[in-house]
Amino acid sequence: GHNIIAACSLGAGLALSRVMEEVGGEVWVVGTPAEEGHGPYGGAKVSMAEGGVFDGVDVCLMVHPMPGTSIASTGFLAVSGVSIEFEGRSAHAAADAHNGANALNAAVLTYMAVHANRQQLRRDADPVIHGIITEGGVASNVIPDRACLRFGVRSSDDGYIPELVEMVSNCARGAALATGCKVSIESSRGLRSSIPNRVLEGVITDVWDFLGHPYQDPEEVARTPPGGSTDFADVTHVVPGIHPMIGVGDADVAMHSAEFAERTLGAEGDQAVLLGIKTLGLAALEVLCDEALRKEVWEEFRRRKGGV
Repeated sequence: GHNIIAACSLGAGLALSRVMEEVGGEVWVVGTPAEEGHGPYGGAKVSMAEGGVFDGVDVCLMVHPMPGTSIASTGFLAVSGVSIEFEGRSAHAAADAHNGANALNAAVLTYMAVHANRQQLRRDADPVIHGIITEGGVASNVIPDRACLRFGVRSSDDGYIPELVEMVSNCARGAALATGCKVSIESSRGLRSSIPNRVLEGVITDVWDFLGHPYQDPEEVARTPPGGSTDFADVTHVVPGIHPMIGVGDADVAMHSAEFAERTLGAEGDQAVLLGIKTLGLAALEVLCDEALRKEVWEEFRRRKGGV
């Protein structure tokens, strides 16, 4: 559904361009690719925020497609990736297994050790750990000499992320020792947790009320534990920002599912784009025209930054 994000931002920018001479101020449409990408170009908003792209901006706004429309008042989790590679020793799995070192066994032990450690994680930090085995051999009668895993660790407490990364890494080190394999571990540049702004949330809900568009009760949403992560969260540490969710069709389809992706390409996706354009455009217009509102937004931003 990220095609909807770009369309909404561009559409809102084009609409606002027609009134800027009358309203005053500036509106930027900033392309920020690869939110979920890996490597040096993944999470572009992080490097752009660090590079000063958003310096001097009063407010940053974007929307994201979801099964239901909401202001995402639970915020977003910090996240970091951990990539693990085991090097074992291949051998025939029946005739010569004693001469092998099973890298797949090391991967499985790591996966299960991480799972076993979930009970000891800090519940107040909203920890989430998810992982997959990306490589584990090519033939059942050969002891695998290479196996790889990739984990994501998340938390609402940025300071807890290094502990989670170290826990996963220790699970891998222990598995390597137990199986006689070598292990290499890399952790990727992570994303920060978001700084909320209730004033901007009120702007968004006012827009939806004006449009007569239904949305999830913010108080009910706030009681839901945060789950996702985004590079937009790093932007909220530089400038006040908000990242509301625009519903695509009914709320009974899981995000990141094939069915949800299909919806974003049809009529329901088109309707979501129109709602996103109106949401961003009207919210930006309110911010542009109300100096007192901008002051209130920044007062909250500075207050929350002081506690982060």
